Order: sequence, then C-alpha cells, then structure tokens
Amino acid sequence: MNITFVLFYYLPEKPTQNYIYQPIIDGLLDLGHTVNIITPNPTRGISKAEQKKYKKIKYEKIGNLHIHRANAFTYNPHRFSKLKLLFRYISVSLKLPRKLRKVKSDVVFTQTNPPILMSYLVSRFTKKKKIKLVYNVQDLYPDNIFKPQSLLYKLTNPFQVKTLNNANTVITISETMKRTLLTKIKDESKIKVIYNFAISEYKSDEKKEEVRNRLNIRKDKFNVIYAGNIGYVQDLDVLLRAAELTKDNAYINYHIIGEGSQAQRIKHKIMEMKLDKVYFHPVQPIGDAVYLYHLADVNVISILPNVIRTALPLKVASCLEANKAIIFIGLEDDINEPWLDKTSIVSINNRDYHELFLKLQHLSTKQNNDYRHDTICFDKNANICSYIQTLL
Repeated sequence: MNITFVLFYYLPEKPTQNYIYQPIIDGLLDLGHTVNIITPNPTRGISKAEQKKYKKIKYEKIGNLHIHRANAFTYNPHRFSKLKLLFRYISVSLKLPRKLRKVKSDVVFTQTNPPILMSYLVSRFTKKKKIKLVYNVQDLYPDNIFKPQSLLYKLTNPFQVKTLNNANTVITISETMKRTLLTKIKDESKIKVIYNFAISEYKSDEKKEEVRNRLNIRKDKFNVIYAGNIGYVQDLDVLLRAAELTKDNAYINYHIIGEGSQAQRIKHKIMEMKLDKVYFHPVQPIGDAVYLYHLADVNVISILPNVIRTALPLKVASCLEANKAIIFIGLEDDINEPWLDKTSIVSINNRDYHELFLKLQHLSTKQNNDYRHDTICFDKNANICSYIQTLL
C-alpha cells in the first residue's frame, strides 16, 4: 500500500509529536509498505544554514520512504514575529494539499494544526478522490484557543466540523476528547481513542545520576519538578504562587525545565518574587526527559481549566511510568478516564494555588513515596499496532 503522511513538521525538525509518528512510520516500512511524507521545507529549531540547504531539497528517497518537501514561506529564525508565523502557516496550509495531488496514495494520514486550513483542504481532496483519510486529533482547534462565543471560533469551527466529518476515521488521544468531538461528528463509530505513549525510555541509573548532577537536583530535598512546554496554556503562575507560600520550608525545592512562549516571563517572575528555592533550567535533550520524571518526588502537570477537554499533555504517560507522586493542575473532578481509576493523581481545580500549597506540604511529609500507576492505556507497542491497523 501507498500510505501518505501530511505533516506540518518532519526531520530534521524534532517536535515532540514526531516521536509518536516515527515509530508508526517505521512499523509500516517494516511491513513492506511504501510511505510518503509530505512536509514543508524545515524551519523549526534548525540553523539558517540548514534552512537554506533544505530550500533546494524537494525530494528524498530512503528505501520505501519517500519525502516530498514543499517550499513554503520561510523567515530568519532569529527574527520571529507572529505575522511571519501566520504567513508560514498559510503558505504551508496551501502548498501541502497541492503536493498531495501529485503523490499516489491509498491512505492519507494528517493531523490537527492551527490554522485548520491545511487539514480541511486535505480532507476535501481525499473525499473528492475517495481516498481513505485518517485524521489524528492531538488537540482540538479552535476549542483549545477560542471561546465558543468569539468571532474567530465561529469563523474557524465550521472548517473543523467539515474536516472531521470528511475523514473516514478520527483518532483522538483521550476519552474526554472523544466526548468533545461528539458535539461535532455525526457518526460516533468513526472515532477511535489511542493514547499517546512515553516518547523516551529509561536506560540506566548512571544516566539518571548524570542528569541529577547536571541540574543539581539534590537527594536531601523534596523535589517538585515541572518539565515540559512553558506556554500560556500551561498556567505555571499557579505553581509559582504555591511556591511563594512554601518559601519558609527549606526542604521543598522546585525545578522548572523547558521552553516556550512564556518561558522568559516565568523566569523573570521567579526573580521578582524572590523565589530562591525555585530553579529554572533550559530545555533538556528529549532523551533525558524520562530521567527528570524519575528524579522528581512530585511531577507537576499543569494546564488551564477546561483545556483537558480539548488536549491531553504528552508527558502524562511518562509521568505515570515514573511511578512518582503526580499533581495535575487543571484536572477537573468530572473528568472520567479509565487510567484515572487506578492512579493516585492529586487534582487541583480552579487555579487554586492555596490547595496546591497544602497538597505539596502534605506530600513532603509522607514517608512512602513509592507509587504504582496504571499505564495500560499508554502501552507503546499496543498503541503503535493500533495506529498501524487503523491505517491498513
């Protein structure tokens, strides 16, 4: 079979989502299928020299893997602006579906991306040509950004609804997101839930200690760790307000590790609030993430209220596998997920930093910090197989 992935990012770019897709692609290749990747010339996280090199590369073949690159609007990575990013989004959204017309495909796989234009145009083409479309909803745009009463929501939501209903199969990543999708999709039977799995593997205690020493995560302290994207949605101000209440407790240390649109603001706020037990670290190599979660006494997952209905942080699987205490800020009480039944996750609602403070104080006094979370929903091999079976 000819299976085509239409992806906003691909190698040499390394967004975390590609760590989910690459094992699926590798599995299809191992089965003898032909895999096409339709993607733009890369820009994210690479040098200007690499950008220039890939501007000239429109096609690559590695065995049965065919990479088709469309030259889209490109800007200097050191001269970022939201307007340039918008131009990039629109350019990619128009050029990838156009490239799809020239690539033989029995099945097409695409993903959610703001703006919705790319996925919508892909779905319109596949419906017209009667090609099977598998649509992966990792986060549900525009619900994850705009309020339903806003003009931008009303303008963009119809395109999402059409895309969802044009697809043959919609894969989403939580039961909660499935319930949100049911407000948009006419045929419930086309929705399939496949949870994201941990994207890095624990290999050695020696490596864990190397990461500990590099970031000075002390064994004689109670370490509260947030490792991940630092954006508006992550709402880390709640964690800082709780840390302010524990300033007099020298035993509790906080480590915030990552990058994102709010990283510099959070870093400056730590200094302004004089939080000398809160340590800010730059983003670490993706392979080291698993060790950060194992080094924590408490792993923190944080999102704004109601975001859980439109997205599930990728780090959830890794935090569960580390078998340490987990505090989930933004996990509402009415959320019903199968993996929550057999875990001891502490939920914090309504941005309640005082409740977070009390929970941290309590956890820091517990003698037994050994937890066993249910990770069966996040099984890597089983979920890769589910993706492959859905595509074939």
